Amino acid sequence: MPILNMLVLGGVFMGMTWVVFIVYALLADKARTWIVNSPGKVRNVQRTFAVMFAVLGARLAFSGR
Repeated sequence: MPILNMLVLGGVFMGMTWVVFIVYALLADKARTWIVNSPGKVRNVQRTFAVMFAVLGARLAFSGR
C-alpha cells in the first residue's frame, strides 16, 4: 500500500514540522520579551537595523544596474 505509506509519512512530517514551528514561536516570544524589556537592547536593535538598511542602500546605489 504505497499510498497509505505516503499518507502516514506525510502526516508524520507535518506533525514534526508543527512541533518545530511551535518551539520556534515560543523561543521567539522569549527573545522578544527579553529585548523589549531593556531600553538598551531596543536601541541596539534599532541601530543595527539602521546600519543594515544604510549598507543595503549604499550597495544598491553603487551597483552596476
